[in-house]
Amino acid sequence: MAKNRHRIARAKFFREISRFWSRSRKALLRVFPFVSRPAVSEEIDDDEDMFEIGREPGQLPVESPFDNLESAQFRVICYDENGYSLEEFTDVDRLAKYAEAEKGIVWVQMMGMKDPQLVHVVGALFNIPMLAQEDVLNVWSRPKFEEYGDDIILAVARAVRLGVEEMQPKGQQISFVAGKNFLISFHEKRELVFESIERRIAENSGKIRKWGSPYLLYTLIDTLVDRILYLTEEIEDAISDLEDETVRAADGDSDGEDIRTIYHLKRLVVRIGRMIYPLRDMVRTFERYDHPLLPPEMDMYFSDLYDHTLRAFDRIEHSRIILQELQDFYHSEHERRTSEIIRFLTVITFMFIPTTFITGFFGMNFTHIPGLESEAGVYVVGGLMALFFIGSVIFFRVKKWF
Repeated sequence: MAKNRHRIARAKFFREISRFWSRSRKALLRVFPFVSRPAVSEEIDDDEDMFEIGREPGQLPVESPFDNLESAQFRVICYDENGYSLEEFTDVDRLAKYAEAEKGIVWVQMMGMKDPQLVHVVGALFNIPMLAQEDVLNVWSRPKFEEYGDDIILAVARAVRLGVEEMQPKGQQISFVAGKNFLISFHEKRELVFESIERRIAENSGKIRKWGSPYLLYTLIDTLVDRILYLTEEIEDAISDLEDETVRAADGDSDGEDIRTIYHLKRLVVRIGRMIYPLRDMVRTFERYDHPLLPPEMDMYFSDLYDHTLRAFDRIEHSRIILQELQDFYHSEHERRTSEIIRFLTVITFMFIPTTFITGFFGMNFTHIPGLESEAGVYVVGGLMALFFIGSVIFFRVKKWF
């Protein structure tokens, strides 16, 4: 217990030092210009945080890199085959007692990443390596799996919010750090993503309270994959409806709604694909990896999870191909309609060219024009114009140009 208090106190000390330096760095540099200042080009903005670019490996950022800045809330679930408990709080000091638990499984959900130094405090309590802490706070992390010795494994994934009506899938980055008897999930937002898993633990459903942290890690990642599968199914349904609408409206889409919907769904598919491809590789690593925390009996579960990611991958690839074909079909139909309009206007123009020539010829300001003073001249010219017009119509009909 005393050891954990020392860890918390040390982590809090460095957190306060980092906050103080972040607040007062510019003022100190103005008062003491001789303090070591990076010799950089004047073109570089002075507001650029010198700690964010070129940080040492394992050094945490001073400010949160995530757009959503919500203060941290801890949701701790402790369970074994015989018992279950749930506690929520915001004071990180209360995690110390859970870090020393030797029986059962401790699942800590840290929801909200406003203060990066709280990640360091949690990492100090549970002996999480600094490189793993840095990966948790890396907003550009792609879904991946890494191991740190025989005691710690790290998995980074993304939770997708359901719905295809938005321009892009909403979601958050979630990082999992699993140990022998604990699992910590770092959530970007204060959103209950794993309510169904909590309910299974509370109801002691299936194997979740009989197996250790690897099985809990599997169930959490499986939940994220299921959310993506559900979204891909919605995308496929939306594409099927769009196919029917596009074919039905092939005669004209004056407002261009179909092509806007196609581009919207293509953007959605691309963004979902950027999540699924690395997630598939991560789950495949789980399936084949030999680690003390991943017992052999988990292989069949990770193999099933890999099949789910493959199915999501196939759905996204199929959706991408169909959308590309719909886009090509739409452009082809648009070009065909344009060609039809141009051909029709060309035919009409050609029909009136002879009559326009005759009208212009007899309308010239000359005194002596043959037939100009004849009483039957207007009938002859009119008949000649009608003859040219009828002949043009017959010619185009024979050529099947309209």
